[in-house]
Amino acid sequence: MNAKPLYLIFLFGISSLITFSCNQPAPASLTSEEISNIEDTVKQLVRTIEIAANQLDIEPSFDLFSDDPDFTFSEDGYIKPPKDSLYKIIKPMYNNFSEMSASYDTLRISVLSRNSAVVSGEGPWAATDVSGNKYGGHLASMFVFVRRNGEWKLLHGHTSHTFN
Repeated sequence: MNAKPLYLIFLFGISSLITFSCNQPAPASLTSEEISNIEDTVKQLVRTIEIAANQLDIEPSFDLFSDDPDFTFSEDGYIKPPKDSLYKIIKPMYNNFSEMSASYDTLRISVLSRNSAVVSGEGPWAATDVSGNKYGGHLASMFVFVRRNGEWKLLHGHTSHTFN
């Protein structure tokens, strides 16, 4: 068989695949009310994280993390293992402080879809360790939330701190 017809069939197949893939209908747009509801929900979840840190209580914020064992988490640039192992790493860090204050002066929420949103925030932080040493500076965070089975979960979180 001549190679030219096979080449043309191959090109037609590839171009059909690309055309089909690129011409899929866009997902239905979100209404302003839906976007506002998602923003409010996600903002409350971030406030839960903020309050938990200020109360040195990791439990409320840890309940937000996804239980999916295939997910990993990142904090201060380090990739952490799934939720249970991450808990064993972070819980002792909270035990080293006698006081903490962190707040997000600015929160920016980007609703990506009905089931996903990204939040960035920044603000001041201060902490006192159990020895009485004081620390403080500025923090910047980014959180990725996804809705799975009707429930919003934290898929990824990252916070970086500066020190005064």
